[in-house]
Amino acid sequence: MRNWLTCLADLTIPFPVLRFLRIQIEGDKSNLRVAVDTLVKIISLTKPALRTFTRTFLLVKEDNEWKILRCYPSAQELANALAAVSDETEHG
Repeated sequence: MRNWLTCLADLTIPFPVLRFLRIQIEGDKSNLRVAVDTLVKIISLTKPALRTFTRTFLLVKEDNEWKILRCYPSAQELANALAAVSDETEHG
C-alpha cells in the first residue's frame, strides 16, 4: 500500500498563475489585490472556459507577521466605492 504523500507527489495539478494587481502598505495595515486565471466548467459549455477571478485581501501585521483580516471579491470593493460616492452626493 502506497503512502498518501507518495500518491500526491505523482499528481500533476496545474496551478494558475497568481498576478499581483495592487499592493498598498500603510504601517501595520496592507491592501492586496490579486487576480488568477483559471479554467471553470460551465454546464452549458462542452469545454471549460477561462475566467479571471480577482480578490482583495486586507492584511494586518501582528507580532511581526502579516495576517489576513478579510478577503472578498474585488467587485465588492467597487460596489462599496460607488455606494460611498452615492451617499456623499445625497448628503453633500
